[in-house]
Amino acid sequence: MIKGVNRNVIEVKADKKSRFERVYFVMKKNALSDRSDMLKEANSIIGTSGSYNHFSSKGAYVLLGLLIGSVLSSVVWLIVLCAAF
Repeated sequence: MIKGVNRNVIEVKADKKSRFERVYFVMKKNALSDRSDMLKEANSIIGTSGSYNHFSSKGAYVLLGLLIGSVLSSVVWLIVLCAAF
């Protein structure tokens, strides 16, 4: 909750690609800055947070592990099958 009446607040509404719906920035009471500086800082913070990625790097590692595991188990199965005959 924001208390006080002497606060500079900026609300940024995100686009559809962002993971955020809205972002609120509250400046300190004695901070001297104009609105354009606030907007630049807010956009830079949001820009560094990255956009929402449905396929994360952890998911890529899991799929890679599954692929390697299935290939290795197939190779072991073939070796066992060939050794039996």
